[in-house]
Amino acid sequence: MIRNPRYLSLLIERKHHDWSYLPVVCWYRTFLSLLRFIDLRYIRRERKWSFYELLNAQSFLMKLPYRNSPASRLRRIVSNAIGRDISMEGSEYFHLPGDGELSERNIKFIKKRGGIVLKTPRFVGERVVEKGVLMLNHSMSFQFFCYGTDVPSVLKHYTLILEPGWSGDTNPAVLYFMRFKDHPVIVMTPEKRDYDFLEAIGTNLIPVSLGPGDWVNSSIFYPLKDQEKRYDAVMVASWLKLKRHHVLFRVLPELKDPSYRVALVSLPFFDRKDIESLTDAYGVRDHLTFFEGLTQEELNIIFNQSKVNLLLSLQEGGNRALFEGFFAGVPGLALKNIIGIPKDYFNPQTGKLISEKDLKSELLYFREHWADFHPRPWAEANITPEITTAKLNELLKRLAYQRGEEWTQDIVAKSNSPDFEYYPHEDVGQGMPTYAEILVQYSLSTEDS
Repeated sequence: MIRNPRYLSLLIERKHHDWSYLPVVCWYRTFLSLLRFIDLRYIRRERKWSFYELLNAQSFLMKLPYRNSPASRLRRIVSNAIGRDISMEGSEYFHLPGDGELSERNIKFIKKRGGIVLKTPRFVGERVVEKGVLMLNHSMSFQFFCYGTDVPSVLKHYTLILEPGWSGDTNPAVLYFMRFKDHPVIVMTPEKRDYDFLEAIGTNLIPVSLGPGDWVNSSIFYPLKDQEKRYDAVMVASWLKLKRHHVLFRVLPELKDPSYRVALVSLPFFDRKDIESLTDAYGVRDHLTFFEGLTQEELNIIFNQSKVNLLLSLQEGGNRALFEGFFAGVPGLALKNIIGIPKDYFNPQTGKLISEKDLKSELLYFREHWADFHPRPWAEANITPEITTAKLNELLKRLAYQRGEEWTQDIVAKSNSPDFEYYPHEDVGQGMPTYAEILVQYSLSTEDS
């Protein structure tokens, strides 16, 4: 327990985040949004703003347990209401969020890594007889794409696939694509509640139960021979409060074992000052080894040196690290109430979903029983890029045939390593335009000139 006042603000900040997921708080915010919806819709007659309160209510309902019957029923009611509004009013409610200004660093990143072509269109003369396939990743990339690109022209030539970087498909950056109602847009939804929502509203957004964790390069993450288990656990997460390192720090002293070791891995872009302060507050720094900016190959070594792979967040955007660990032969341990990851990927071979109150006992269990788990064979049989590509290809082919379009060439595979890359090697993309070239070819400035 933190007693030093200088650390209390750090704990309160994290507790405030945790409290926002409490059922009583989510129910309160849901009903507040529904009351505002009634006021705006039926008293003030402000239909547009009342619609956004429906979206707010849906977002709060998403945080409630999936199998909570009242929440599930209300989610369906609100989803259907959102769908009716969209069918009556169209998609004009959805405008691009923000003012479109991005830093030069962000623009360079998006141009290089914001998308990938998986199939080129086939033309007869100037007429497209078979569409290509273009995949975009992260909401910021969607936003940039729509600001600077003639999207209708792209959609004449390509079918779009969106891989959001966060769960919660009430995100305007995703829903904006509903305005292109004559073109199916596939949205990856590893969270079942997202899938159900997009299916219920019945628009051109087609959900598919895939996510970032389905594209792990198994030639990068794999078991290494003669690797000593130096760490009892590994946690791959940014230093942001939503990753909830404090939950781990709170439990470590309860283990009453100074030899328990944890590897903490993060990107180098985040300030870890607060995390280090928390380690001092809980007195656990001696349990921890910090790593930043590891290559994928270096991360694979850390996985191989670890007994279990932790994820303690309450909401995710799909998460790759758990499933990279699967391929490296490391079982995963996550909370059963987490939003955003495919929970059916956890089984006696791959790891456990647990209640937070059981974290201490489960850390001790995996310390002794990690060798009882064998996640890689399951991962190789279910979530390789080849398998994921085949699933996506079947959906794309079916959509093309339903629309009377031709399909003579399948999509190529990609991996998240950690960004979009052709799989199993770059030669797979030979002859494909780069994403940067797509942005230039279909840029609004080019169209306007």
